[in-house]
Amino acid sequence: MHFKYDKSDQEWEKAITNPESKLHSETWMDDGTLDKWRHERMLKKIKFYIDKNSTWLTVGDGRYGTDAHFIIKNGGNAHATDISDTLLKIGNERGYINAYSSQNAENLKFEDNSFDYVLIKEAFHHFPRPWIALHEAFRVARKAVILIEP
Repeated sequence: MHFKYDKSDQEWEKAITNPESKLHSETWMDDGTLDKWRHERMLKKIKFYIDKNSTWLTVGDGRYGTDAHFIIKNGGNAHATDISDTLLKIGNERGYINAYSSQNAENLKFEDNSFDYVLIKEAFHHFPRPWIALHEAFRVARKAVILIEP
């Protein structure tokens, strides 16, 4: 059986090769934008769980690892993942995130209970079999899975 996966790898490639798309995608890392405010408004509810000892996995965090960056900025440790690591690699090179990997949400390559928390923000609806991805998130989380959907 073949499952259709999101074409985010093509979108992320376009974000670095197409001049207009690149100009737009670069703003995702800028503070002071309406887009940043919108995302941080959703994320501010997780601040309570973030501390210097907490470990986080972000799933579907392909926009340079912006969710992982929020966690790091607020004192936590985060590993950003997406099905494509095209933009995550750039985020890491720029010091925006510390750790990343290309991961299929339905088959995470981490041991059971590898992270305190797993964050899936605005990605769940992109998964072709979301319940398998959610099961994987619970498998690798020690404390909780946080799901934020629009």
